Amino acid sequence: MECKICKIELVGKSKFLCNICTNKRHKITCKKCDKECEFSPGYIRRIDLDTFKCKQCKLNGVGNPNYGKKWSEEKKKQFSEYQKNKVDEKFRENCAKGMKGKKVSEEAKRKRKITNELKLLNGYIKPEMSEITKEKIGKKSSSKFTEEYKQKMRIINEKNGVWIPLENKNDYKFYRDISNWVGQVITENTIGIENLKNGVLFNKENKNKNKPLYVRDHIFGRKNGFNMGVFPEIIRHPANCQIITHGDNVRKSFKNNDTEIELNELFNKIINWKLDYFEQSLSIELIKRYNRGDRYDKNEYISKIKEYKYVKI
Repeated sequence: MECKICKIELVGKSKFLCNICTNKRHKITCKKCDKECEFSPGYIRRIDLDTFKCKQCKLNGVGNPNYGKKWSEEKKKQFSEYQKNKVDEKFRENCAKGMKGKKVSEEAKRKRKITNELKLLNGYIKPEMSEITKEKIGKKSSSKFTEEYKQKMRIINEKNGVWIPLENKNDYKFYRDISNWVGQVITENTIGIENLKNGVLFNKENKNKNKPLYVRDHIFGRKNGFNMGVFPEIIRHPANCQIITHGDNVRKSFKNNDTEIELNELFNKIINWKLDYFEQSLSIELIKRYNRGDRYDKNEYISKIKEYKYVKI
């Protein structure tokens, strides 16, 4: 017997495909309309390649009274609402029963890893996603993550023991997290921006590349900000951002004094900031509060998060 795809002689127990063809998808041409269709090895085992017809040519509306018809926008909306009304907590719980309370064994993980490596070795190429599709997914995902949704996820994960309750979280780690950058903070005025002409920003995907790796760094450090009670919105302002090497950033993290400018210098940079920034007016108000003697208070930020009044959880 020979392989249905590459026609080489089969060895072992396989009756349809060789080991190479079993581990990748294949394009088959419709004998009627010449359309190329991509199928998994499992589907190819079940079809006759010499008489193959695509779904459209094969059915051509037979047995389908709605063939060629399209739903109106109103009909789509009605059906969407109908489906949404079916989904409640009990429905979600039933959907999750299959793996609830189960743990994937190390052996299963190992087999999955070997399978993925075999696919790559045998020429499998993961289908690329178009920019339009990426944009659609991004917009849909962003609309999902409302403050109410984030708070709901926090309650669920705290209850299940996955997340540490905010009240129990280490004081400095809590401050460090909410003082981190929000959104795009690199501008043409950012100190060290010229380094990105020959280097790239560090992340887990490019850590092994040959180009120099850089990171966004707080000029007035978060350690000093925490010790002095500076409000997190001031620390994460773009005026406090610089581009330095990943190595310098790691070395800086071990220092007790992680600050390169005086606090008043940072205040002046923020007050004189000319570019658009969504927290600009809030930052200036917090500088005034700090100068009046007010200081950062963890409980104040926990309350804001729980009341959906904070930009970051």
